[in-house]
Amino acid sequence: GKISFELYDFQVELLKKFISKNHLVLLKSRQLGLTELTAAYALYIALTKPKSVIWYIARNPQSDANFIKRVHYSYSTLEYKPVNLEAYTRFNLKFDNGSIIDAINGSDIVHRSNADLVIIDEAAWIKDLDDILASIIPCANNNKIIIQTTPSYYFSPFHKFWERITPIIGHRKIYERIQLPWTVHPERDSEWYHSVKRVMTPSKFAMEYECEFIKEGTV
Repeated sequence: GKISFELYDFQVELLKKFISKNHLVLLKSRQLGLTELTAAYALYIALTKPKSVIWYIARNPQSDANFIKRVHYSYSTLEYKPVNLEAYTRFNLKFDNGSIIDAINGSDIVHRSNADLVIIDEAAWIKDLDDILASIIPCANNNKIIIQTTPSYYFSPFHKFWERITPIIGHRKIYERIQLPWTVHPERDSEWYHSVKRVMTPSKFAMEYECEFIKEGTV
C-alpha cells in the first residue's frame, strides 16, 4: 500500500536550503530519507519549471533506476497532476511541459549541454568523482547542485573535495557544507544508539552514522 511521506523538521529545513541555495554538499548519516527528499524535489522542479533538465548521478545503475522509480511513484500519488507524464523508462522521465529527469552515468556529463538541477547521490563512493565534479559546475551554470553522501576514507577524492570547500573568511562560498549525523533524526535516541552501535565496529559506526571520515582499512 501507499506510505505517506511526512517530513521531519530537519527535512523541512533542508528543503528550504534546496530552494534558497544553489550548491549544497550534504555529509550525512544513513537512513535519513534524503533520497526520497531529493526525488520529491526533483519532481517539484520538473512540474513547476517547464523545460527543466534534471540529472541524477549515483554509484551504480540499480541506484539510478531506484531513484527514477521513486520519482515516478511520487508523481503517481499526486491527487492533482498539473503536468502529464509522456514517457517513463528505467532511467528516464519525460513530461509534456518539456521537463526531463535523467539518471545518467557521470562520464556522460561531458557530452551534455546544461542542467537546471544536478543530484549526486553517495558521491563518496562514485568512481571518477574528480572528473564528475570538474564537469558539473559549467553544466549546471548558476543552477542547482545537490551532492549528498555518507563519508568515505581520509584522503579519498571526496574527502579532499570536502576539505577544499571548507569555508574561508573573506572568500565567496561556491558550495555550502551541511553535516547531518544520526542525532538530527527525532526518532533516534540513546536506546537506538546503543542497539545499533553494539553490532558495528566503532569506526564503521562513526562513518555510517556520525559523519566521520575514517582511515582506510579500519572498518
